[in-house]
Amino acid sequence: MHISTNTHVIRRIAVLLVILGVFLIVLSLNKKITLRINNKTSQINTFAISVAGVIKEKNIPLHTTDKISPPLKTWLWTDKVIEIQSPIPVVTKRGEQQCSILTYNQIAGNILSECGMRLFPADIVSLDDEIINPDHVLEYKDEPQRLVISPSTELIITEGNTSYSFVTNENNLGNALKQKGIEILPSDQIQPNLRSHLQGGNLEVNISRSKEIQIVYKDQIHKVRTTAKTVGEVLAEAGLTLEGLDFSNPPENNPLPSDGKIQIHRVDEEIILEQEAKPFPIQYQPASDIEIDKQIVIQPGAYGLSVKRIRITYLDGEIVDRVLDAEWTAKEPETRIIGYGTKINIQTVNTPDGPIRYWRMIEAYASSYSPCRSGIPNKCYPNTSSGKPVQKGVIAVTLSWYRYMKGMSVYIPGYGFATIEDVGAGLPDRNWVDLGYSDDDWVGWGQNVTIYFLAPPPPPQSIMWILD
Repeated sequence: MHISTNTHVIRRIAVLLVILGVFLIVLSLNKKITLRINNKTSQINTFAISVAGVIKEKNIPLHTTDKISPPLKTWLWTDKVIEIQSPIPVVTKRGEQQCSILTYNQIAGNILSECGMRLFPADIVSLDDEIINPDHVLEYKDEPQRLVISPSTELIITEGNTSYSFVTNENNLGNALKQKGIEILPSDQIQPNLRSHLQGGNLEVNISRSKEIQIVYKDQIHKVRTTAKTVGEVLAEAGLTLEGLDFSNPPENNPLPSDGKIQIHRVDEEIILEQEAKPFPIQYQPASDIEIDKQIVIQPGAYGLSVKRIRITYLDGEIVDRVLDAEWTAKEPETRIIGYGTKINIQTVNTPDGPIRYWRMIEAYASSYSPCRSGIPNKCYPNTSSGKPVQKGVIAVTLSWYRYMKGMSVYIPGYGFATIEDVGAGLPDRNWVDLGYSDDDWVGWGQNVTIYFLAPPPPPQSIMWILD
């Protein structure tokens, strides 16, 4: 009986041990793990032995696009972390550029970059119409979220030789300039125009500031503001174009003057005809029956008539130029023919120095000179053009006479006998002779005299028939 009791106790203990083992096994299968679904974290207890078991046990919905870490077949141990990440549907937009994306990124700036949309420092980012920072973390939503960039634009402004730039988020050029305090006058020129839409990036803006110009015309001053580059462009804008020979100061092609003043000059022309008597030519021919140094008119000659067409230019009503435009002969002049005497008569005349025979007699104005009285201060010329010494008995005549009369013998009352040996300047309006003396016996002359050319006469080819 004692043995049966022990056996019964042992059995009961064995059963208890089995139950305890099962209990311990069950306890060991219940694990505490961390479950993170789309960044939401929770602590759960599970008897599942794998990640897939947990998903099934907890009835967690999965999509084919979801990311699961660790993989579904991974065995689980206590304190394991299971992370499920679903993609976020996002619509991004920058200007005309738009992108629809499913992304595992949650940071706004990264999502935009994933769509190829660059962010600039002054760009504004909004999420469903609410302004956010580029590092904002998006929440998981089933419906697409709108991520929009309001792009900043860098305006590079050029005004003449000055350039500057600034960044704006305005979507209109005119508004951007107004916001910056840059005033554009109606007469200013700007490219592109003020209505231009700003779409981000860089935009070059050229501003041509208008300048006040004063145009003076007919004692009136016209004031205009213009961005024209040349004088001609300003005049055209003002309706004061130049016509014909009109001109401006500065000229049309010149840049605008620094003083802002333009003068218009009107030019008019007038054509007149002027008639003028055309002098007749004089022709000389020898006359053998006329005594030397005498002349007769064989043919009187007649004046011709020339006509000139004159172009007269008026500048602002005043004559400033007369130009000979054309000239022609309306009537040819008729030549005057003069016969010069070639008849030589040898004559005799009584003089204080006795009778002389002469073949020519000429009236002339007489002056006198000596070696040191030649007309040049502090200069003495002792010899004549022929090489003879300057002294009484040698005389000077003009070069044209000298060529014919060199060496001829003459007699001059009050002076005496002499030969032509020298050349002098002469007088422009009369016959002239310069009477030679030495410096010691010089006598001043200044009167009309008669020059007798002593016989015999030279050969005809050596005679100057017409005196200059």
